[in-house]
Amino acid sequence: MQIIKRFVLLLSSFFTLLCQGADDYTAEQEAALTWLKNDAAEVGILPDVGGRIVVYRRTGGNNVLYAKPELWNETDEKRPDPMDDPQSKLYQGHIVWVAPQDEWWRHQNFSPKYENIWPPDPFHIYGNFNILEQSATGITLRGPASPVWGVQMTKRYTLAEDGALRLETTAVNSRDEAVSWNLWTVTRVPEDVRAYASVNMLSDEPLRFDLPRLGRQGFPYWGVRDGWFYLEPRLPLPPGSEGTNCKAYIYPDKMVLAAFIGGDLFLKLGDPVHPRAIHPAHRPLEIWRTYSPNHDGFMELEMHGDFTRMEPGESISYGETWRLVPQAVANDVESQLKFLQQALSQRKEVTHH
Repeated sequence: MQIIKRFVLLLSSFFTLLCQGADDYTAEQEAALTWLKNDAAEVGILPDVGGRIVVYRRTGGNNVLYAKPELWNETDEKRPDPMDDPQSKLYQGHIVWVAPQDEWWRHQNFSPKYENIWPPDPFHIYGNFNILEQSATGITLRGPASPVWGVQMTKRYTLAEDGALRLETTAVNSRDEAVSWNLWTVTRVPEDVRAYASVNMLSDEPLRFDLPRLGRQGFPYWGVRDGWFYLEPRLPLPPGSEGTNCKAYIYPDKMVLAAFIGGDLFLKLGDPVHPRAIHPAHRPLEIWRTYSPNHDGFMELEMHGDFTRMEPGESISYGETWRLVPQAVANDVESQLKFLQQALSQRKEVTHH
């Protein structure tokens, strides 16, 4: 009976994959993006909104990133101006911050009224990133020197022949005094997927999980199995709830985050870091998720580079590699973990600590 059930689930997933069409974006929306393309994958970028990536998909397939296509081709007048008071307009996709978050607004006089941990630096999330070099499969962009975080970022995206995407960010201290930060990559994907993160179970504190609004009791929607933390896509919200959020802070065995999104396994493979070089407020791997009653929230797959003091003109860098692996496995932890481990066994980018 169990074998038949497993076969039916697998067959259902397979036909779902076959019936899946390309993204339903308008021609105007797609034309507003700068593209990297080859026969294997496509990457859509908004250079003038932080140089962020808003599309990553197999050619002819579906975007695995959480996107807001209605914002791609908006007029310049509707786009936030970094010189105005900071605001929060969620363009989603993939962006790069610095950490620690509680220091974001404590070392600047650009907008003295902001002393809390939100929003991020508007020069980096809304600023125009000028294109320095561009080809069909590669691009280099440089953003403004920010008076808030005190760094200037350069981003390089390179699409490999097999569809893997290499992302590298360098931040230069643009101030006349030292600054201390680490680069923090934030990739937003849809809420309704199961996510995985490598966990080093030999660490003193391999995992910390926070569910701030509903408390820790009776929350069966996350677990650890075979060295992997996993976060389930559903949370039973109380009647009338406005939603909630949660976050996992992880010391990893491997710099790997993964999510099963539609017909793809999305792999986020980070460069090596020294776990104890991360600022104590953070961890090398983090997963943040909003839970919405309407299931229109999102999840963040986050990685941190080494926390470093930079003298004027000095820089820090961090890189990661993305991959899309077609999948049609049953939608359960056992089947997905087996597929994930098989996929990783074939990847030379995976770094152990």
